[in-house]
Amino acid sequence: MSKTLRRLFLASLLRRRLASALSLLAIALGVALGLAVQLIHGAAIDEFGRGVRLLSGEADLQLVGPRDGFDEAVYGLLANRPEVAVASPVLRIDARLPGREDTLEVLGIDLFRVARMQPMLRPRADAVLAGEDTRFAALQPRNVFLCEDARARLEKPMSLDNGEMAAPALRDGELRVQSGVRSFALRFAGTLPLASGQLAVMDIGGAQQAFGRIGVLSRIDLKLADGISPEAARQALSPLLPPGLALRVPEAAASEAGTLSRAYRVNLTMLAAIALLTGGFLVFSTQVLSVARRRREFALLRALGMERRALLRGLLAEGAVVGLAGGVLGVALGHALAALAFRLVGGDLGAGFFRGTQPQLQFDAVPAVAYMALGIAAGVAGTWLPARAASRVAPARALKAGEAQHAGLPRAQGRLPLALALAALAGGG
Repeated sequence: MSKTLRRLFLASLLRRRLASALSLLAIALGVALGLAVQLIHGAAIDEFGRGVRLLSGEADLQLVGPRDGFDEAVYGLLANRPEVAVASPVLRIDARLPGREDTLEVLGIDLFRVARMQPMLRPRADAVLAGEDTRFAALQPRNVFLCEDARARLEKPMSLDNGEMAAPALRDGELRVQSGVRSFALRFAGTLPLASGQLAVMDIGGAQQAFGRIGVLSRIDLKLADGISPEAARQALSPLLPPGLALRVPEAAASEAGTLSRAYRVNLTMLAAIALLTGGFLVFSTQVLSVARRRREFALLRALGMERRALLRGLLAEGAVVGLAGGVLGVALGHALAALAFRLVGGDLGAGFFRGTQPQLQFDAVPAVAYMALGIAAGVAGTWLPARAASRVAPARALKAGEAQHAGLPRAQGRLPLALALAALAGGG
């Protein structure tokens, strides 16, 4: 197609600014929603998986059970098995913070076991904060150690849903927490090598006593003996476990989180698809009206020698340009929406699947190009029927009086009253 013809077809978009803008924005919205959902979920899953790997350390298997925990007697059973080199017990507690709406994940750990298996959870006592011999600070039952991110959050006031401000949970070296209806203070004694996340660590005995969980564990991390595979250990140990307990590889937690979050991801993706289809329909309806208005222009071009294929390609190019512009705008808007979602509601969009994670937005060219291509496809698909109908109309018929109202329009039953009504509203400018 010559430059003159390209300018002729593209200039039509400028003459229909409002209709083109509405079609472009609808496509951009569909692309943005779809891309944002994928970026948010992908980043959240990656960050959650990274957190699982950091917390599990060198563990080959994890024993997990009910949410309320299980009897710690199982620990002795596994720790003495020849398949197990190191067994590290963990008590996980979602501690409420009095007067605030957020929670804090507290892990009760065995200091001697965690040093061999999970070095990122090994507490670093601060001499000023601990006020005692730092070598034994981690063994004190009321001492708690925080990630830097958690410390920064807890030292700040919190804005509540009712508009009031809650006091900092961490003040004057004390962390106020709540267990049931009872609130008490833990002494902030140092930090953790794990800087990111919303996590606190304390001695497992102290955690069991402080939170009323005596004799209860949440999981046991297992480092297997040399030459023992996770599958072989699972087959040997599983028959010894009480009902309700299971052995899994640490990476399984990330897969389970991805499965749980599938429903909300699918729902949001369907909304994005609906928006994209709406954009394609707007392109279709505006092109129908445009073809009807430009029938004499097309007839004259055909009479001057333009082939049907050239006319078809020209009209499809109009739709492709709208789709491309919508795709580019949608990709930019999608990244902006993802960044805003991370900042306001987190990687799970408030659903609670990835609490404690702080995913970072990263540009990925593959999904960006893919969603941009979807925008182009929506524009071309919306233009296809009007373009094909216009290319099939004989020039003499398009110029003939009385045939003008049908020339170039798709011959669907009902004569597309809804499409033309929407096109008339959008294409009035």
